[in-house]
Amino acid sequence: MLFFLKAEPLKKGHFINDILDRYSLLFRQKKKRVYLVEGYSNCYVLKSFFSDSLLVLDKRLLESLSSDELEAVLFLTCVKSRGSRVALNFSFQALKSLSFLPLLFLKKDSNLYKAANVLLTFILYPLKIMDVLVFRRPAKIMEDDLESSNKSYLGRSLASAIFKISQLNLSEKSKRADILERMIEGLAILEDSRYDALRSVSGPCLLPMSRFKALIDEVDDSKAQKIP
Repeated sequence: MLFFLKAEPLKKGHFINDILDRYSLLFRQKKKRVYLVEGYSNCYVLKSFFSDSLLVLDKRLLESLSSDELEAVLFLTCVKSRGSRVALNFSFQALKSLSFLPLLFLKKDSNLYKAANVLLTFILYPLKIMDVLVFRRPAKIMEDDLESSNKSYLGRSLASAIFKISQLNLSEKSKRADILERMIEGLAILEDSRYDALRSVSGPCLLPMSRFKALIDEVDDSKAQKIP
């Protein structure tokens, strides 16, 4: 997968490696290697039962997010990486993605590619719905967000990161997701509201904005409780 994404390892000594190592230790997780990609406006966790977790981060996020917002995303990554959740999700996504592999070797403008793309989209739609209902349930996503806020000082920064990334994705709403994006969409830490599976369940932009509002409300409630 890293080969197809044209991922390159993050240079040693980068502050992201230091922060991620610290939070991985806090959650008693193995260190995660970080790779950079271009053109995806998101971050993804890759893992199997036989390898350690990898964090794939779009270079655009390094330019768009502040250091606190990036730290909040890394904390959320560790929250979502506990136990067997990541391995099970990655295995499901890998199985689903096998159907798209033939499209990687076909010319995008060919009639065969277009016909195969339509057929696969129709056949795999039930799997995409199951993906959302099992691995990306809105209630579970909210739970992870609020846990990240309650266990750190980064609630407002996470809300800001979610908002910024949703805007980056909306700015590309006219762009059709390519095959690689469709193969890794279920591995995203900050879910992309452009995808059909999410739209069919939550409606356009509803999920990112709901996450943003819930986090802001949680931060404000916490501050109010501290006031004597």
